[in-house]
Amino acid sequence: MIKKALLAGLESGVIAGEELYNLDDQGLFTLTRQRAHPLFRLVDSVRNGRLFVVAAEIPFDQEAHGKLRKLTGRSCLEESLAAELSSLFGKRLEGNELIIDLPEPVSFESGLFVTDEDCFFSTGSSVFRDGFLDAFVKSLRIIRVFVDPRHEEYLKNQHERILHTTEKWVKLYRGS
Repeated sequence: MIKKALLAGLESGVIAGEELYNLDDQGLFTLTRQRAHPLFRLVDSVRNGRLFVVAAEIPFDQEAHGKLRKLTGRSCLEESLAAELSSLFGKRLEGNELIIDLPEPVSFESGLFVTDEDCFFSTGSSVFRDGFLDAFVKSLRIIRVFVDPRHEEYLKNQHERILHTTEKWVKLYRGS
């Protein structure tokens, strides 16, 4: 939620990247309260523990979900998905009430040499071999769609349809 708010602030010029250096949590909360941007309410929501709720989870495919990797332009994709889900909710879901979250890539690569096995860690007898690590890392990268908690009741009633609609929508945005 904070990432979405800050990205919107940076893209609109309401804040400059340099202003974010050396800020602690309190400094960030103060900065966003002092500036005018509609999405800065998300920062206050986080501060007050009013977090968006998960509407759908879809495994990430590096090859297929290229457009979702890019932060710039993601707000347009969120607007598009919000419009798709609005029909299920029976009321308008705004783009600022939805977040598409894609965790950053994870790597557990290690160049450690295991002397008693006379090999590198990733090729040793450890369970953390390359194939296992690749599968483990892949399982961590999940596209999550979050919505404003005011829509939580709709989520409970429409979970399967929301997941189906989101999966169908994600397929439309394959590629880079």
